[in-house]
Amino acid sequence: MKGSDRVKRFTSWRPSAATPIAVIALVLALGGSAYATHLTVRASDIVNRAVRAKHIKPGAVKTGKLVDAAVTGAKIADGAISNTKIADGAVRNAKLAANVVTSGPFGVTVRRETSVTIGGGLKASATASCLEGERAISGGAGWALALFMEDANVILRSEASGHSSFLGAEVNPTSWTAVAYNGLGSDQEFIVSVECLVP
Repeated sequence: MKGSDRVKRFTSWRPSAATPIAVIALVLALGGSAYATHLTVRASDIVNRAVRAKHIKPGAVKTGKLVDAAVTGAKIADGAISNTKIADGAVRNAKLAANVVTSGPFGVTVRRETSVTIGGGLKASATASCLEGERAISGGAGWALALFMEDANVILRSEASGHSSFLGAEVNPTSWTAVAYNGLGSDQEFIVSVECLVP
């Protein structure tokens, strides 16, 4: 091969018009992707109210991401917080506004009492009853005098009574009955009480 032919081969090759465009596109693509990796979205880049509830995945906002006092009563829908979402002991007296809890939804309770004198060495019963239309919700019994000889005076039974029958079961008690034994040598007053719910 002659030297002139070799020079001719090298000098005869020229890039096409598309080659510079391809090179420029490659440089821009590489440089643009490298630049894009440094982009971040900060809070200052977001205009007010641009991010709405539909843009947030469920469970994405957790307690640690909320500033103190961010969630107020006005932002909680009615019925959104149920009993299962409140921890035991979370709601205390200090967190309840005045007159929030009233007797209206529950009715009013009234304590009614009766007593019986039990002679020494004897057993007797007494029943404290609610008025008509009332319902017994609790009750109790005890001796009128505080005695140190607890083993001598014994309450044998103390329970709700005056139930009505419904499908074979006793429901809606209207009284409280207790039975006691006086093991002392002198008469003792025995008191039975019942808490009645007034409709």
